[in-house]
Amino acid sequence: IVGSFDPLTGVLTLTGTTTLVNYRAALRASLRYTNTSDVPNTSIRTISITLADSSGNSNTITRNLTVASTNDTPTLTTIY
Repeated sequence: IVGSFDPLTGVLTLTGTTTLVNYRAALRASLRYTNTSDVPNTSIRTISITLADSSGNSNTITRNLTVASTNDTPTLTTIY
């Protein structure tokens, strides 16, 4: 499986001839969300997944991702 991600469109493309099990594993390994902001925007994010093969496109599956803001543990960086 060969993968590429277009950050401008948010499209992840996986190509190659292999089993459904391998594609499922590749998707699970590839789909991640990280927000390192101390004050993240907690608006709901929407993820849509459409699969395509020689028969055409599948139905699109849409899921919402909720981001929760948490209070970080303070850390000491410098002592004067």
